[in-house]
Amino acid sequence: MFPGIPVTTNLPVNVSTGTNAGHLFYVNYTPVNSFAIEYEDSAKFMGPDVKKSPQEFLQKTENLSIPEGPAKIVFEQESTFDGYPAREFEYAVGGKGNYSVRYKMILAGGRFYVLYVIFLTANPHPADRAIFFNSLSLN
Repeated sequence: MFPGIPVTTNLPVNVSTGTNAGHLFYVNYTPVNSFAIEYEDSAKFMGPDVKKSPQEFLQKTENLSIPEGPAKIVFEQESTFDGYPAREFEYAVGGKGNYSVRYKMILAGGRFYVLYVIFLTANPHPADRAIFFNSLSLN
């Protein structure tokens, strides 16, 4: 449930990583609030290392998602979503930007979902974020 009509874009196919398809849907609700979901299909998400420890894969992906510099992790949690491994985390960027990003990552077989919301740290709109994150349905 996006707070508006999402823009859709296809991400380029990356042969070197085995990514077959990527899709991004996003809404810039206001100049300082954005909602997005991205997913990729790839055989690498079914690989033995990922299957052996999906939460380790999600933790490594979290580490790669956080920008260097003033970003600070303010929340992180392992979880599941419809029985699939999931992880949620949030980081805040101080300084002039003073924004935060909340992520929810889900590893569902050969598909990797990333939902995220970008917002002003001082104005997080947790109810809107919860509605957006909880509206995802895996069919």
